[in-house]
Amino acid sequence: MKMCFERSLPARPDVVWPHLTWPDRMNEWSEARVELVSAGEGGRADGAGATRRVTVPVLGLRSRLLEVVEESLPPSRFVYRVTAGGGLSRHRGRMDPEPVGGGTRLVWEVAYRTYVPGLGLLMKWLVGRSVRRSLAALERLLHRQATAAEGPGPNQPPHPTAAT
Repeated sequence: MKMCFERSLPARPDVVWPHLTWPDRMNEWSEARVELVSAGEGGRADGAGATRRVTVPVLGLRSRLLEVVEESLPPSRFVYRVTAGGGLSRHRGRMDPEPVGGGTRLVWEVAYRTYVPGLGLLMKWLVGRSVRRSLAALERLLHRQATAAEGPGPNQPPHPTAAT
C-alpha cells in the first residue's frame, strides 16, 4: 500500500525542516503525537538512528507506533520506518522538502503493508484524511509565523496585542 501527499508550504525548506522532523515542533500541527525516545546521530531528534514513539488517533482509539529515523539530510530528505505497532510491516516514510521560489514543495510518501488483509485500505483512507488535515494545519502555522515575522508595515499600527 502506498500513500503520497504533496503540499506547497509558505517557507523555505530550512524553516520547514524542524516542523517536519523535531517532535516538539511536529506536535504543534500534527494530529499524531510524537515523543522522542532516544536521539540519533549528533544527539539530534532528527538524526539518523533517533527513535520516536508516535500515537495516532484512529476512530476514537489510539494506535502506538515505534519509529526509527533511517536517513536525515537536512533540509532535503528525511526517511523513517515503523519498527513496532499499528499492525504494520515494511513501513517506510520519506519526506522531501524542495525549494520552490521562496517556499517549499513537500512530497511525503508512505509505503506499508498490514498483517490483517483489507486493513491497508481502511488505514489509507483514515490516516490519509488525518495527514491531509495535519498538513493544512502546518501550512496555516507557517503562514502565521511568516506574517508575524514581517511585522507591521511603515504605515500600519502595531498589532493590538503587541506590547507598547
